[in-house]
Amino acid sequence: MSFPAPSPGGVAGWMKMMRAAGYGGAFLLVEGPDDRRFWTRHVPDGGCRLHPCGGRQALVDAMARGVPGAAGVMDADFDHAEGRPCPHPGIARTDTHDLETLLIRSPALLGVLAELGQPERIARFEAAQGPVRGALLARGLPLGALRWLSVREGLGLDLDRLSVRRFVDARTWDLDVHGLYAEAARLLGWPAARLLGALDALPPADPWQVVQGHDLVRLLAVGLRRTLGDNKPSVAGEERVAALLRTALDRTDLLETDMARALRRWQGANPPYQVLAA
Repeated sequence: MSFPAPSPGGVAGWMKMMRAAGYGGAFLLVEGPDDRRFWTRHVPDGGCRLHPCGGRQALVDAMARGVPGAAGVMDADFDHAEGRPCPHPGIARTDTHDLETLLIRSPALLGVLAELGQPERIARFEAAQGPVRGALLARGLPLGALRWLSVREGLGLDLDRLSVRRFVDARTWDLDVHGLYAEAARLLGWPAARLLGALDALPPADPWQVVQGHDLVRLLAVGLRRTLGDNKPSVAGEERVAALLRTALDRTDLLETDMARALRRWQGANPPYQVLAA
């Protein structure tokens, strides 16, 4: 299916056009194509049309157009960490920072480890460093903290120049936090002490609200190549790891999320529209 240009007017116009053509079901607006791929398995067949909006703000703006039967799902980003309310009553936000972190916090991670990991290597790693999920979270937190600081203070830090590959040892899966912070300070033109002080001044927050999903997926892909598994990059690449996570979450676990509960509340308040498969 082709979609209109991702603008609020384009999305709202598409929904109104569908209504004029006789479509009577629900609409579920999502941020992007990966979100659409995830939700395709979880919406009613024929009773809900998915639409990627091209980003968070475009989704919020499209929902503000007030088309009946439209709900939205978006990444919380730093909303929970900052205590910000949801911008629209018809929007459900992820429980954690974004969809990928929600999946990694869920049993879906175990499915990916079963598919691409080696039990002996995983057991050896966990005996030394604890559960994989916690180790992954710890490795992603310094990156997430830099992202949060940049957004919070409007620093415009170029995170593309702080890629996971530059600062993770592919052999040991260790993150060079010192090198990461030193490069971030250099990019900002700050003394290292100033950056460390700014990071320490960030308010307390649940780490799952701070880490970014794409960072965790990249870290997990690196770990699955040597430390947790024995895979070529073509086998344990970021896109494949992300795809496996999206398909590994079963319906029972999805329905236990606050995100799904919010969508079910929306359904209860907006009959007969349904955005979650029965």
